[in-house]
Amino acid sequence: MFKRTFLMAIAFISMMVFASTASAQTTIYGCLDKVYMNKDKNPVHQNDVSPALNTTLTPNGDGSYKLVLSEFKVGKMPAKLKVVANKVVLDGSTVNECDNAIILSFGTGLKFDATIEGSYDASTGKLEYTVKSVDASFLGVDFDTEVHFTTECTIK
Repeated sequence: MFKRTFLMAIAFISMMVFASTASAQTTIYGCLDKVYMNKDKNPVHQNDVSPALNTTLTPNGDGSYKLVLSEFKVGKMPAKLKVVANKVVLDGSTVNECDNAIILSFGTGLKFDATIEGSYDASTGKLEYTVKSVDASFLGVDFDTEVHFTTECTIK
């Protein structure tokens, strides 16, 4: 009897932990009001891409988030870009160094290191952050990349 009750309690606690973790993920729609790829490019509005441009934040439980910026295309690039960073603090001052955070969907996928700095207010849903490439090169050619995501879109 004790064993059965104990197993039921473990199962119940596991379901509660899984449910709270799954519901903690937040998807926030916005735009890239600054796009720089070796020179300034046109901004990317959330409706310029399908599905709509968004960032998904998943709390890690230690004040940091897993941050995923959905795929987007810049100009006539043959590939799409995506950002995936596993441990980002969005307090407005921390510069997060993120290995392999910028993903270029070219061939098997190329990954580049980045820094991410920004802020998030869960009560208002306001999110803004900047992603910058770090020492990036492709086929021996160095390049600089910077995008700024915001929920306060002024571009149309």
